[in-house]
Amino acid sequence: MKIAFILPSLENRGPIIFTQYLIDELKNNNIEIEVFYFNEAKTNSLNLNVKCRKISKFKKHDFTKFDIVHTTMALPDLYVSFFINKNKWICSMHNELIKDVKMSHSKIKSFLIIKLWLSAIKKCREIIVSSNQMKFYYEQLLKNKKINYSVIPYGIYEKKYSEILPDDFNKIDFFKSHSYKIIGSVGLLIPRKGFSQLFSLLEKDEKLALVIIGDGFDRSNLEYEIKEKHLENRVFLPGFRNNSFNYYKYFDIYAHVSYSEGFGLAMLEAMSKKLPIICSNLAIYHDYFTDDDVSFFEPGNEKSLFLAYKKIINNFEKYKFSSYKLFSTMFNVKTMARNHIELYSDFIKSQNS
Repeated sequence: MKIAFILPSLENRGPIIFTQYLIDELKNNNIEIEVFYFNEAKTNSLNLNVKCRKISKFKKHDFTKFDIVHTTMALPDLYVSFFINKNKWICSMHNELIKDVKMSHSKIKSFLIIKLWLSAIKKCREIIVSSNQMKFYYEQLLKNKKINYSVIPYGIYEKKYSEILPDDFNKIDFFKSHSYKIIGSVGLLIPRKGFSQLFSLLEKDEKLALVIIGDGFDRSNLEYEIKEKHLENRVFLPGFRNNSFNYYKYFDIYAHVSYSEGFGLAMLEAMSKKLPIICSNLAIYHDYFTDDDVSFFEPGNEKSLFLAYKKIINNFEKYKFSSYKLFSTMFNVKTMARNHIELYSDFIKSQNS
């Protein structure tokens, strides 16, 4: 079996990282893989440990030697819809398309992206999603009965900790030395991620500190709000860090506070490190979590967020145990790869029949 993955870039971002995990495990099953991408990474590039080739987004490339072309994110979907035999095409959707695009771009740019992206994926006949809720979302959005949807939960590896940067350690050690509990979170600093909601917890609990790892265009707004609320001594924004999971060793609680999300990679990494989870009550997670597994809150509701935080504080060991149990039973990378291999095999058979 030969598979071509097409990515927008090799940027160190959630959907690309999930693809990296999948590729690593597929290689262990003797599947031939090549990766094609369009843009150089703006910051940190991932090493996918397979042959990777940059191609032009405007020129047709020969993919005839591959059994399957598997795309992730908007630009690859658009490219395949124009240039490649649709009988080879499998697409992974990682987000609620319309909501996420609108929260990340201007009105005019959002309109164009949504229109083009929808027109592209309507041509795909096999779409992979991470939950039944996402399946329902795209069934209602695309209204194309010719499309088959496969629900495959994400999977990650359980990694070992290594050291963090000395200056970062010193800052976090300051929090520890002052007996602060530390809430941590990881992601792009964009409004959709909802990080500013966490400041309300610090205002309610003076022995709480916050570490948010990541960078993005909303950083200046977050810094302004931190200063306005006089939280400079209890909030640390180190910026983007490779292998951000190494910081989880110093967190007491992990907070996943997005207003919209495909599925939180960083949250799964936190589960693998036995961190109790505060989690936005998004429909995508209802297939896998209950309020006994993670502490749900309603995004945008400060009272709900504080109650979710207190629930963990009052049941700390329970939520540590349930967090790791979820990871080990539901989000194993071998299970994710096995489900993909079964889908690939069935897809090839159906195209050849």
